[in-house]
Amino acid sequence: MKRSFILNFPVLIVLPLVLCLSPQSAHTWPFSYKLLDLNGDCEVLGVVVGDSFVGGMGDNPEDGGYVMRASRLLPRLELVRMGFPGLETLDLLEKIDRELRGTSTSPFKQALEKADFIVIDLGRNDRWNFGEPEQSARNIWRIQKALRRKIPQLSGVPPVIITSILMLPNRGSQGPWVAKFNQIIASHNSSRFPADLRFDLVSKRLIGSDQLHPAPEGHAALAEMLVGYIRKTVPSYLRSALVDKDNDWLYDSIEQNKWGTDPGLFDTDGDGTGDGVGVCVGN
Repeated sequence: MKRSFILNFPVLIVLPLVLCLSPQSAHTWPFSYKLLDLNGDCEVLGVVVGDSFVGGMGDNPEDGGYVMRASRLLPRLELVRMGFPGLETLDLLEKIDRELRGTSTSPFKQALEKADFIVIDLGRNDRWNFGEPEQSARNIWRIQKALRRKIPQLSGVPPVIITSILMLPNRGSQGPWVAKFNQIIASHNSSRFPADLRFDLVSKRLIGSDQLHPAPEGHAALAEMLVGYIRKTVPSYLRSALVDKDNDWLYDSIEQNKWGTDPGLFDTDGDGTGDGVGVCVGN
């Protein structure tokens, strides 16, 4: 049975959705949870972490922002929204260092430990400290490396870490600052640390009256952008991250260590069912 957890924080909301575990649905949905399940826990979990954009500022309360909108369009995976108003890049770096170590059981740690992929939508608030975009970009790279280093200590497998290219604001000097920050982030796009989620392509005309946060129509457009990216782009990064030589939808590095199955055999116990389906349906 699918596990879920609740984050009892005003801006940390888990959206547990139904995850079908039948072998039939696993084959009929082209982005099956097994093909996306990097850490072998038989769930697909995406975490979006950032500032008030992620928290849904500017949207209708009942719609909840672009992450919650996207989650309703992706019924076969679980999305976790982590939006901290006013969050800056250095704040997140310090939060990762503080909460992902020791015996902490914080909701932040629990979500990242289970994540198969993480989206970082962050950087725009750094402008108000009058720092340079280059420094904020360096903080993003430090965040990427810290997550890739620390999460395997918890789950055994690093998630795919994706940095978004920020939606451009209408506020005076913040617009050029964000544009420069985006340019630096995009120039370092790679298969190891993707930076090709193009929120900057969402029109600035969809920004609300505060000239910064999306209006409801903007959140809807961001949600569509995120859904398209998860469906079309994320699977390629996840599938290339680890090897599955026997095509049983369990990655070789976790078969023996986690489940005791043979990474060279599609059906280790010979029961006629592939190891991935057998493990995930039987547990």
